[in-house]
Amino acid sequence: MDGWRTLSFHRRIRIRCSIGDWHCHNIPRHIGLTFLSFWVMVTIETEVIGCFNPFEMEAFRCPVCASNKFVELKPHGGVWCEECNATFTVSDTCDGIRKLSVRCTTEHVHEKWHDKNLCEWYGTVIWDGDQHITWIARKNGKTITVDPTPT
Repeated sequence: MDGWRTLSFHRRIRIRCSIGDWHCHNIPRHIGLTFLSFWVMVTIETEVIGCFNPFEMEAFRCPVCASNKFVELKPHGGVWCEECNATFTVSDTCDGIRKLSVRCTTEHVHEKWHDKNLCEWYGTVIWDGDQHITWIARKNGKTITVDPTPT
């Protein structure tokens, strides 16, 4: 197992697991024991993927319900919208730590928000200090833009 997994608003984690060769240990015959052993090595690395928290930005709002209240399960457990339960993941971009990619999935959104306007997923790219954030969304096989405004 090897690969990066985004866990929180500004960190991602990589877990590497290596399993070594099996070794047969023979103890002298008069004792009559043989046993096998192997080694396992696990390394866990974390990496900062951004220099800012997008969920603390005034312009950042949930694309489903337009709320600006979010819940984070610490440490590194994920982020959800407090109002509608949309799930957020944050990834880095090739442009450095001052820009983040945010994805919102609606798999576990509360039924109150299940209506004709709910999209399959939402995504955006945010620069540190953005004053306005527009989301793109996927709905019925089409890509649309969503501009969440508080009601």
